Amino acid sequence: MSNKKSYIPLGPAEIEKLAKKIISENSIYIPDEPTTVGSPESLADKQDETEKEFILFFSEKMGNQSVPLLLEKSTPITQNEAEIISVFFWKMIDLAVDLQNSEECPWPEGYEFWSEKVLQSIAAFLKSSGYENILSEASKNKN
Repeated sequence: MSNKKSYIPLGPAEIEKLAKKIISENSIYIPDEPTTVGSPESLADKQDETEKEFILFFSEKMGNQSVPLLLEKSTPITQNEAEIISVFFWKMIDLAVDLQNSEECPWPEGYEFWSEKVLQSIAAFLKSSGYENILSEASKNKN
């Protein structure tokens, strides 16, 4: 009788789990690239023009020109960039509420409608980039 064990190939999930274990246990492993995830499509590619105008309107009011540039990136965003976008979004919402009570909205649908639309777009963008929890974390930490 043979003492040979039969070999069963690993599936993709098992390979990924094993790779993560090896990387986490190997202290000399140095990644070749920065840790970013997501598709190279920018959020700006998926937005309609009014949504872009809405974000630009608030970025100018808030003096934050970096967020529109981040949303137009054609390379994956980093976790830090996802946090910047998320913090901007919640500050934009706070400002939209203030403006809704004090001035007429430049868009007939109103601030609430476009805030919801931008929320959906940013949430989908962050999720596709691998940072779906960052938007809700920023909401919890904004106060």
